[in-house]
Amino acid sequence: MTLENIDRPTTNIPTRPAHPAPWPTEALLFTQIPLEEARKLQEEALQKLLAGGDETGRHQMLITEHPPTFLLGDDVSEADEAAIKDEFGAQESPPVFRSSQARGVEVFGPGQLAVYLTMDLEHWRRDIDGLVTALEDVLLRVLADFGVAGERQGDGRAIRVPAQGNRPIATLRTRLRRWVATARVTLHTNTDLEPLQTIHAKLGGSGRADNDYDDEHEHEHENMGLPVTMVQLGMPIERQDAVREAFLHHYEAVLGSRVAIAQREELRTAKPPWLKARLPHALGTERVSEIIGGQRLHTVCESAHCPNMGECWGHGTATFMINGNICTRSCSFCAVYTGRPQALDRDEPRRVAEAARLMGLQYVVVTSVNRDELSDGGASNFAQTIRLLREQIPGVAIEVLIPDFRGVAAALEAVFATRPDVLNHNIETVERLYRRVRPQARYARSLEVIVQARAAGLTTKSGIMLGLGEEEEEIERTLRDLHAHGCSIVTIGQYLRPSEKHHPLVRYATPAEFERWRERGLAIGFQTVESGPLVRSSYHAHLSYRRHTHGNG
Repeated sequence: MTLENIDRPTTNIPTRPAHPAPWPTEALLFTQIPLEEARKLQEEALQKLLAGGDETGRHQMLITEHPPTFLLGDDVSEADEAAIKDEFGAQESPPVFRSSQARGVEVFGPGQLAVYLTMDLEHWRRDIDGLVTALEDVLLRVLADFGVAGERQGDGRAIRVPAQGNRPIATLRTRLRRWVATARVTLHTNTDLEPLQTIHAKLGGSGRADNDYDDEHEHEHENMGLPVTMVQLGMPIERQDAVREAFLHHYEAVLGSRVAIAQREELRTAKPPWLKARLPHALGTERVSEIIGGQRLHTVCESAHCPNMGECWGHGTATFMINGNICTRSCSFCAVYTGRPQALDRDEPRRVAEAARLMGLQYVVVTSVNRDELSDGGASNFAQTIRLLREQIPGVAIEVLIPDFRGVAAALEAVFATRPDVLNHNIETVERLYRRVRPQARYARSLEVIVQARAAGLTTKSGIMLGLGEEEEEIERTLRDLHAHGCSIVTIGQYLRPSEKHHPLVRYATPAEFERWRERGLAIGFQTVESGPLVRSSYHAHLSYRRHTHGNG
């Protein structure tokens, strides 16, 4: 479908001469960014189009998810705002913003695809209704791809599911300024609706429709009832990739605007020579691959796109990743898939132990995805894996890299009780960047995991990445925080952006800088510091453990 054959109402509004071909749409893809940052990027794109001249020439699309966030309209009272903040607690509360462009209480969070569009309506004969109808067509086609029959709300600008009591599944906000339109499209794929349900129960629902618009005002709708997600409708969606790709495909087909994925400067620049990983040893790699595949297991080497996989597999080692390979969190630095995992595999610990035995390992590293939907976060599978490894391989040393288990003491104690030789929990980055890099984690909570592991008498380990935008004094503070909270071993490595959809790479740290941080870490008091461009939590973990136990840092 092209722009010429999309149905539009007839209009007599004069327009400037059309461009010879529809402008492309520049797409910015992020795993997850804060709501306020997305709105800022859209406003910048709007101002460029309004300014005209050399800054024009393409539409812009930002496609992402958000950390848990509340957006309150002017019709929400201060008392209701206070009730929302009180309900979710001061420490763990998602950010709460007010906006004159919002109506009632809007809730954003992981599992909700959010698309921000900025478009010059000269390509639409200044027809805002035609543009909105086309975007609704895109949403209907995406839903149809996944077997969901949706219907337009009408002039309310929502897509609803008649088979589910006419509950909304997608929403659309538009605003018009001097014939430049901005739009925000949201689609509930596997959204956690519990915060919205809590608010509706506490406040009795809120909202009103406002369907008027003009040159400087919004044209938007308000939810009438709780939404429904694609997963609730039985769609096996474990991550956003397929839904996002469907949206981009139908956007191009319906709007006739080619999508151009923006290429950032650091991705056009070749990696420095010190980041060249070694080639794998073919025989060792094939053997590890056969064992891992034969036991139907996952490794963090593959799922996290580790640059050292060739070297480690070539030497017959790997880091096992248990509790499946779908994570319930959406850290913007990580390549592991985000979504709704399958049921916990209770036979997985046995297969890990068998694979480690077949590989002849004497030092085994086990990590996992986050399983926040489970009451114990998957801690029971960690404990069982450790027990079975010791049964299968007498004298084995075991390192576990654990999630924070949402700080649940019983879950942490279940792992501590099995006495792993090294208890690793990564801090990952400096506190200032947590909201963007680890939106569902808490800096203080990660430090508390280290405190509790040390109190249990375990050897503790953590790690940090460089290149995410941290400042030197922030690195120093993070290292001091880790040491003050009982961390004995620390790893410092280079962040390598997995894809254009992930957190931007800000800089490459040099080998000399990593050496300086190794020396600084030892001066702070860490017993062992592994610092280098290719260092990862489990890279040469057995050598790190040996150096730690022999006291040579």
